[in-house]
Amino acid sequence: MATIRPLDPDDIPAALLLWQGTSPLQPREVESELGLGRFLARNPGCSFVASEAGEIVGVAICGHDGRRGYLHHLGVQSQYRHRGIGHRLVEVCLAALHAEGISRVHVQLKLQNAGGLKFWRSLGCRERKDTLLISLMLKSDERDRDDS
Repeated sequence: MATIRPLDPDDIPAALLLWQGTSPLQPREVESELGLGRFLARNPGCSFVASEAGEIVGVAICGHDGRRGYLHHLGVQSQYRHRGIGHRLVEVCLAALHAEGISRVHVQLKLQNAGGLKFWRSLGCRERKDTLLISLMLKSDERDRDDS
């Protein structure tokens, strides 16, 4: 059974490898060791890893802005899926956000991510039809990317 614990800065390289291996998106600067380290420093105790036999098999990157929570990335190695690891990672993230006084959590996923949508719906998430996410890229090399 996987052990769930807070993501430690020493876990960042392994967590990024897992995350990048479970996502069809290409990594961006914020998805680097430095970027994730900054995120963890701003959101201590909100991101978690699942490990088995000392190997990280799942990761959840989560934080908040003081008002709303954001579960940015959730990834579980394919051979460890359908064991409840993703659900447990979400549960600990939500508990950490609740302890911070956060009562609403947003999850973003690509429209073509049917598996992700099915997973989040199974947890009670619902699609918002009254909002539209728009982005402004501050770096020229990021402006033309469609996977923001």
